[in-house]
Amino acid sequence: GYGDEYRQKLLGACETMNLGGWEPERLTQMCIFAGCDYLKSLNSMGPNKAHQCIFNSAANRAPIDECYVKALAKLRMEGMAIPPDYEESFRRAFLTFQHQRIYHPIEKKLVTLKPIPDHLKDEEMPYIG
Repeated sequence: GYGDEYRQKLLGACETMNLGGWEPERLTQMCIFAGCDYLKSLNSMGPNKAHQCIFNSAANRAPIDECYVKALAKLRMEGMAIPPDYEESFRRAFLTFQHQRIYHPIEKKLVTLKPIPDHLKDEEMPYIG
C-alpha cells in the first residue's frame, strides 16, 4: 500500500490493530518488518504479522531501539528462516528512517532528520544519505 499521511494522534483510532500509545519509532519498526524501500519483508510477513512481532510482550517492553531485536529472537525461536544479514540490514533501515539526511532550507545545508545520539556519532553511516 501507499501511505499518504501519518497522524500520530489518530493511531489509537485504528480498528484493525492496537496501535494506541505507540511511539513513532515502534510504528517505524513495524513498517520496516512489513517491507519498505530500505529492506524487503521476510517471507509471509505482512502488516498484521509485523504488528504481532512488535506488539508481543518482550518486544513491547523493550527499549525502543531494541524492539526489533526481541521480535527477531522470537521469530527465530518459532522457526522462521531469517537471513544472516537481516538484523544488521534492519538496524540500518531503522537508523535511516530516524536520522536520514535532509536539506535544511534556512541553513542551506544537509542536516539529519533527528540528531544522531552520542553512542552512534563515531559510527560511519553512509546509508543515511
